[in-house]
Amino acid sequence: MPDIVYSTGPIERENGVDELRLKALNNSAATAEVFVTIYNLNGTKEVYYNDNFTLDPFSSNYVFVDIPEVAQFEVEFTVTNPEVLVAVFAANAETDTFSAANSVRHGEMVNISAGV
Repeated sequence: MPDIVYSTGPIERENGVDELRLKALNNSAATAEVFVTIYNLNGTKEVYYNDNFTLDPFSSNYVFVDIPEVAQFEVEFTVTNPEVLVAVFAANAETDTFSAANSVRHGEMVNISAGV
């Protein structure tokens, strides 16, 4: 099966948000790979951060990424298994409070591998 790419689309960073918490959940009996790319959209679209990790069957993992200097961004997840769910949670790291406006759940993302 080909990789699946999910995108948050463009997001304007809310004041106070300085961290993204990128979460992936593998709901299958097979190991899955997750590739994460954050783009800085301040003018030209540029890669700000990228990473990858392996998810064991029926497991989850997350990464924290500091974004204090990014005003606009997009997060893309590339997954190797359709049973992997992903989410972006935007937060203020100091107060540990979340921004609903800058958080995106799996069902809100666009599957750009299938065409927009």
